[in-house]
Amino acid sequence: MRTLINISIVIFLFYQMGSMGLIAQKSVVPTRYSELTDLAFSTEVLKDERSFFVDVAKTTLELESGIGTISELEVFSWQNKTKQKSDAEAWLFCVIQNLDSSGWKLQTSVRDHSYLYLSKDGQNLLMYIFPGKKEASLYIGKIKDLSVINLNTMEKEVKNNPQQNDASLASSSSLDILGSWGNLTGSKINYYDDATGNMIGSGLSKGGGYEFKADGSYSQSFLATSSRPTYKISIYTIGTYTISGNSITLTPTDRHYRKWEYGQLVTDEHSKPAAETHQWVIRPNQYTAKACLYIMIIGEQSEREYCKE
Repeated sequence: MRTLINISIVIFLFYQMGSMGLIAQKSVVPTRYSELTDLAFSTEVLKDERSFFVDVAKTTLELESGIGTISELEVFSWQNKTKQKSDAEAWLFCVIQNLDSSGWKLQTSVRDHSYLYLSKDGQNLLMYIFPGKKEASLYIGKIKDLSVINLNTMEKEVKNNPQQNDASLASSSSLDILGSWGNLTGSKINYYDDATGNMIGSGLSKGGGYEFKADGSYSQSFLATSSRPTYKISIYTIGTYTISGNSITLTPTDRHYRKWEYGQLVTDEHSKPAAETHQWVIRPNQYTAKACLYIMIIGEQSEREYCKE
């Protein structure tokens, strides 16, 4: 990964010549369209067709897929005027969302989350993303022969070694946290009186999750229901979040707590809790290899797991 970043830094140094100087070159042109993906960008980007940069992009892609596996290439850069890395990440996330909406099947590389495999209508592409403070870089290459690339190698290793906790499989890039994690359904649990053996509660179900958006906002949901005694509790929190490495700070702007008993709303309250900073990481579940968000709440001894469904 360090070698990969160093290669990208070389590219960024060449790009810092200023947008007017770049546009003046015939091989660096503004565009809003990717021919390989048939995707229209929401904002103008620069497409670089200079042989040196195309060769570097090809080398970068083939660090993931293997030497000689990439043919056609597109090299794009989005100029980040705010100089905030989060804005570059947000732009790349919008690109990923638009690809998904247009029918592309996306699979993130387990080796390095900077790479995504794209497939649609028999066409297979490999994409590399890099969010920088000055620009977001996007490389897209056509895979010559998908059969020579084993996309599931790392996933199989995780499944065959469930106790593996390799840091190389974990991710803490703020781009990776975007999206929904967890769900509002859970397994039913029955409760019994230890003295009499009689059931005193049944059908308890709990669930919860987070949604992190590219604009820096988040929502957190929690739902618990029980059929005996009959009640339902819903907690819905909205706010903003910031990330610094493996730390995430959640700043709620509103928490809505509601409780129903026998179908009647008995509690309906709003509050504004204080901000909290927790530890977080995304890694494959040790048994299913599914990508999961793990949050270590301050004061707790174990992680809370929220997986993508």
